[in-house]
Parts: sequence; C-alpha cells; structure tokens
Amino acid sequence: MWRKIGVVMVFIIILSSGCKSRGPEYKIRKKRNQVAYIIDESAIKFVPKVEQTLTDTFYDPMPDPVFDLDGYTPEQFQLDAGYPYVFILTSPQLASYAFFKMAFGDKNPGIYTKENVFSQGDFVIGICAPGPELLESFLEKYADSVKSSLYAAYMKHLKKLVYFAGKNDWMKKELLKKYAISLDVPEGWTYIKLKDTIMKFDNIFGITKHYPERFMFFYNNPDIRYFDRDMLIKIRDSIAALYYGGDKVVKSTVKVDSMLFGGKYRAMVLTGAWQNPDEYVGGPFRIIAFMSERGFYMIDMGVYAPERRRKIQYLLRMQIFASTLRFLNK
Repeated sequence: MWRKIGVVMVFIIILSSGCKSRGPEYKIRKKRNQVAYIIDESAIKFVPKVEQTLTDTFYDPMPDPVFDLDGYTPEQFQLDAGYPYVFILTSPQLASYAFFKMAFGDKNPGIYTKENVFSQGDFVIGICAPGPELLESFLEKYADSVKSSLYAAYMKHLKKLVYFAGKNDWMKKELLKKYAISLDVPEGWTYIKLKDTIMKFDNIFGITKHYPERFMFFYNNPDIRYFDRDMLIKIRDSIAALYYGGDKVVKSTVKVDSMLFGGKYRAMVLTGAWQNPDEYVGGPFRIIAFMSERGFYMIDMGVYAPERRRKIQYLLRMQIFASTLRFLNK
C-alpha cells in the first residue's frame, strides 16, 4: 500500500536532524510478513515494479501475497519504523540515500544486505544506482537477488516456528524403517489413515497436523520418466481421491515455478487452490516434484483453514521441513 506524501516541514526537520534512527535496540512491532520500501517522491513511478519485485501473489482462490508491502517516502519512514524487512531503492543524489548510508555506509553502486539496522532483528536490502536515471535498470538487474534474499530471510524466521516445539523423533525412525528416508518432521504431525485400512502402499504415505488442518503426501514412482503441469495435477487428484474422496485442483488458480529442492534436485513447483464440491471445502496446495535417484518423487502439501484469511505461510512452513528429505540406501 502506497502512503501519501507527507508534509514538507516534517521532511526538513528530519533531514536537519541527520536522519537519526531509533537504532537496533528498537524492536520489531510489525507482522513478520510486512515489508517497508523507501523510495523518493521523484521515483514513485517505479512503485509497481518495486512491489512486483518484492512479493508473489498466489490464489487459494482469494489472492494471498507472501508479503504485505508499505511504501514510504524518506520523511515518512522515519516516523514509522519497526519493520522486519526494509527495501531501499536509491542513488547518492536522493534523500533516501541517507537511510542507505545509515545501513551500509558509502558504497559503490550495487545491491547490499544487512541485519539489525533500524530495529532489532530487521533485515535490510539496499540497491544503489549511480544516478536517479538508472534506478529502473538497477531494479531490473537485481530483482531476482532481492526476491531470493527476502525469501531466505523470511524462511529463516518460519523455520524457528516450524521447530519451536521440537522434532518428532518417533516418526523420523518410522520413516527410516518403512521408507528408507530421513525427514525432520516437527512435533505434532501424525500419519493420515486411509479410509480403506486394508489397502497398504510402499510408495506413498501421508501425514497431517491440526489447528489449522494441514496435510502432506510423499509419492514415489520409479516408472515415471517425464512429468508436466497437467500430469502433476492428475496425480494429485488421484492421491486426494484415495485419501479424501473427491478433492480436485482448481486449474485456473495454478501457478508454476521452479526451485532447487533440498539443495540438490531441480524441481517443478505448482501452487494453487483445491476444492471438494461434495463436501463444500477447499484451500491452498503446493506440489514439489522432481526426478531423484529413486525416480519420480512428488511432495504434495495442502491446507484447510476457513477461519484463516492468509494461508500461504502454512505451505511455506511445510516446505521447510519437506526440504530436509534425504534418500537412504534400502
């Protein structure tokens, strides 16, 4: 959300004070997914590109951005610090450079990151261009680096939440014994039972956690040599039918990405919404699929939390511990 330009008198007073910050002793008071970006009045035309760079929006089926964004001119930010993440787009000729200099000192043009600058525990990303006329090109040049750095900082925070209650050592031993995999499952997760308890599978298992309802499936098929978006959706729907009897992917909501999973596997990532027309329920899902030493492997994650407006965080939490997956010798 872009905030309107403040009073010029405030701007003069703050600059004359040397742009002093409350300092890192000032604690975070914003939600952990909020990002402040500082941009000069003369560069407001770049706001859409800045916001596009800073967050992804998924649909479950309502829009669910990963980060909430607040835009500030330099004078406004001084009055409303306390953000966990701050982004500065500037050049030495602009007023916003005072904040860049406060964070990083005088630097050559480029991209920089630092922690504990304006508040204790914050993460600041700065892009400095040689001149105002190059702000747009520098933003485009470093867009991927900005996004990856911001995500890494956010995932670091979420990891603390994932393992706050510890790890499920019993389930880790079970998965090692039954499936020859290593997986750091957090406390609170348990197996999902099939509706037909007679059926047993060696290539698939599901786990779940309540409050809110979360579920994950791990599926291995060494006979699959190729996969694409539609095939992953078909597999997911068949797994959901097996366990939940009728869940379907809402294809119009699906967003396709890629990632390096577990630091090793080039994976296709699908994120979107699922629904069960018969039971009038639905929610977001994320699929991570890749070719491993055991052949095709797919991890499916889903959430059912009608009482929660924002749900993407829960998918990211599941992704964090799913990425601890390691294949061991059978």
